[in-house]
Amino acid sequence: MWKEVIDEGKERYGALEVKKAYDEEWIRIGYPENESILRLLKRNLDEGEAEAIALAIENISSILFIDETDGRKIARLYNIKITGVIGILIRAKAENKIISLHNEMDKLVKDGGFWIEKELFKKALNVVGE
Repeated sequence: MWKEVIDEGKERYGALEVKKAYDEEWIRIGYPENESILRLLKRNLDEGEAEAIALAIENISSILFIDETDGRKIARLYNIKITGVIGILIRAKAENKIISLHNEMDKLVKDGGFWIEKELFKKALNVVGE
């Protein structure tokens, strides 16, 4: 997953912030130990999603941060707790860490090339009262 975000995606929106968080030891890199599960997951998923789900399987109490649809479906099959960027932003709004969920989602779409389904966009805004 690190390779996708930093090595191959270093020009993408947010990559510098992720690298900085790593350098400041705010995040850490983990690697799954169960090669059998990893191989199985790689049959249907990209390497990054497969590694993330394999790690979540090994760390049962964790919450998997994933937005990719196929990855979310497979994570649910393993009863993994999941959230995505919209869920994180909703929590940030609830904790007054961002002023406007609408503005943050707009930035994701316009600056980050992130796709948000119109109904999800509306539903998220409704949840926070915007």
